[in-house]
Amino acid sequence: MGAAYSATERKAGNVTNEWSKPEHAAAYLARMHDIPHRAAGEGTVLAEIPTDAKRILDLGCGDGHLLALVLAHCPDATGVGLDFSPAMLERAQKRFADDSRATLVEHNLEEPLPDLGPLDCVVSSFAIHHCADQRKRGLYEEVFNLLEPHGVFCNLEHVASPNERVHARFMTAMDMMPEDEDPSNKLLDVETQLQWLKEIGFEDVDCHWKWRELALLAGRKPQVRAAGDGQEMDEAPSQAEVRWLDSQLEAFNQQKVGRDDFQPVNLVIREQGKVVAGLKGLAGWGWLYVRVLWVEESHRHQRLGSRLLERGEQLARERGCIGACLSSFTFQAPIFYERHGYSTFGKIDDYPQDQTLYFMSKRFDAGH
Repeated sequence: MGAAYSATERKAGNVTNEWSKPEHAAAYLARMHDIPHRAAGEGTVLAEIPTDAKRILDLGCGDGHLLALVLAHCPDATGVGLDFSPAMLERAQKRFADDSRATLVEHNLEEPLPDLGPLDCVVSSFAIHHCADQRKRGLYEEVFNLLEPHGVFCNLEHVASPNERVHARFMTAMDMMPEDEDPSNKLLDVETQLQWLKEIGFEDVDCHWKWRELALLAGRKPQVRAAGDGQEMDEAPSQAEVRWLDSQLEAFNQQKVGRDDFQPVNLVIREQGKVVAGLKGLAGWGWLYVRVLWVEESHRHQRLGSRLLERGEQLARERGCIGACLSSFTFQAPIFYERHGYSTFGKIDDYPQDQTLYFMSKRFDAGH
């Protein structure tokens, strides 16, 4: 069934996608119903989908197996199945020959999803793991944008084991040899994908079912709340909308100030090739904003922080800055900054509880 590939090669995607080959699709279909516990995973998918859902999308629908289950679960729904394998689509067309509720579309998941209008539910079964990691996340964002408020996303997926030993036990449980590995696989761990879903804006995100490397990752799009005067308040805007908000504020600021001269001030100290301390800042509008100053615990009390701060201030002066500002919690280093000439101009008590956040600044022309 083809050559074996290393985990590194599979992760990097340095192998071809086999699913365009009819024999590869046929081999999978011949064994798909023998996948251990698959029915339990599919049952959990259905448990997450409201029976009154009206519009369903199946990503990588294959022969239409999961889409048929969902349409049976949602009697008033219509569904769209996307797949790029002609052999799979041919099987799906035979399955839905007498069911007008299903529409099949040839589409490669590596490409942006077509505009299918608002959807109540998006499902996928062992398909998205064939995409590179960057595309996986992009696909999740596109799904979020297509869903109606409170719409559900269920991804029954093949995920990565934590190490090769655990992966080998999965292969044994599947009665597969190394040469049976699908070279199209680009597996990723559960935790990273769940975190992506949360960052994109999904709520109720969880792994609802898992057996070894098979898992159900799911989440819902938050409900939109009315804001009055016919407007809506979306509690989970898309990342594109958030970036747009940033750009609008930046444009407003530049219009008022008349210039946008911000430049990064980033410094690191290495020891034997390893970063042991660093400073991250931004110089612009005449001031240096120190965002991060960090020293590895084993390298503290060696003046590394002082060296970084002094050099950052020097670079800021060379760029025309008249001072520097920063914030520091009680448990961080406000006393350290005081020793370097910074003074507190504001604070927030009990942030977090029993701690204080200090806002500090220093003018370079104040003789410090």
